[in-house]
Amino acid sequence: MKNSWVKARVTEASDREYLQAVLGILDRAKKEIAVSLYLVEPNDTQGPEHPVNQLLESLLRALKRGVRVRFCLNTNFRFHPKTMVGTGSYFERLTHSGAEVFALLPSQRLHDKLIIVDARYIIEGSTNWSENALERNYESASIIDSFAHARKKLTRFERLRFQPPPRLPKSPDINRPLLPLPRMVQIPESLFEKNRLPRMIRESDQRSIDLYLILLGQSMAQGQNKLEIDLEIVGEALGLSKEWERSRIRRQVLKALRKLAKRYDLIKAEFPYGRNAKITVKNLKGEMMEVPGSLLEPSALVQQSSAATFLALTGELLKKEGVDMNQLSAPELEKRFSIGKSSLNRARILTK
Repeated sequence: MKNSWVKARVTEASDREYLQAVLGILDRAKKEIAVSLYLVEPNDTQGPEHPVNQLLESLLRALKRGVRVRFCLNTNFRFHPKTMVGTGSYFERLTHSGAEVFALLPSQRLHDKLIIVDARYIIEGSTNWSENALERNYESASIIDSFAHARKKLTRFERLRFQPPPRLPKSPDINRPLLPLPRMVQIPESLFEKNRLPRMIRESDQRSIDLYLILLGQSMAQGQNKLEIDLEIVGEALGLSKEWERSRIRRQVLKALRKLAKRYDLIKAEFPYGRNAKITVKNLKGEMMEVPGSLLEPSALVQQSSAATFLALTGELLKKEGVDMNQLSAPELEKRFSIGKSSLNRARILTK
């Protein structure tokens, strides 16, 4: 297509001038705001004074004035992986207020930093909507006043292949911490069958047993076996290094969840998008037993070996049966709970 020049007025909006200049344009919008951005990082834990939140608050005000707001987002990041694109309380408020939020097909990358207002004003440059870009980085941006140029940008905006954004959470509090456990919780006695907890002990699968007991405890705390968990929060509860990249933490939790689902058949897991997972803790057949909730608290689990945790739980089972664990010989315990002598000895040493 042959390029054609158009007349326009241009003003500077680089570096620290960007935020106030763009807010002024957005707050004067009368008909439509079209936004196409590579990176948008609102902070749902901070108030409206956060720089990115200020821009989104301006869009919310525009929606109240009857202005059409369209928002195109990138989901394909090369060096800066993002997981909850288009989610969180600000995006939920925008969509509930009538904003049209789309995401570019994940097979493509949207690298725009573009805003078009009232088919007249174009704000374009290097500035993403992130705290770093708005408050720290050197970023170049201009505001262009041109009906002719705005029409060209809107034509391109319309041509982008949109699809609905990845699933939005039903509530904005998906990142809530794990719930505290009741003083006593019920767990199924069938967990002690040889292909369940004893198998994990035999295979020295500390992470899987800790993760399963965390999920079991959370299902008791929430009063249901269907959970939606934040992979990074669960990774922190498992004691994964805080120095790791978030993507590495998520991968390790995903790996353990898949083992619980496929190898041990204790849960069902879905990974619809990003940092959260849908978990169903399977209802196991048989009688239930009561154990102290403290045994399933993440802080307790990560401070001791899985063998020691297992021994504490078997002690509660034997107590229910009226048996003192200390009165049973090692071979009796090995036979009853299908664990090896080395695992039993290791557990006894660590619990002394």
